[in-house]
Amino acid sequence: MDYEALEKRIDKCEQEIHDLKGNSNKLELQQAKMDTKLDYITEMVKDLKTGVANLAEKPGRRWDTLTNAFITAAISFAVSGLLGLAIIWKG
Repeated sequence: MDYEALEKRIDKCEQEIHDLKGNSNKLELQQAKMDTKLDYITEMVKDLKTGVANLAEKPGRRWDTLTNAFITAAISFAVSGLLGLAIIWKG
């Protein structure tokens, strides 16, 4: 048997295994980075959805505020007109 050739083959196999372990570690680090980025993107999408929902609600709230202002103005106008007429009729 050629022990020298076997020893070279074993050394080559050990080097390939070492290289594969190194590549595996690199892949694990890259996967961890990608997971972190994906978590960040997911959180940003949730924030954007919340922001869009808030923006969608604002026009409705503005119309409610505007309607309340008109109703309050109309009631105030009517009450002041009635008070004015009451004062005029008494005087």
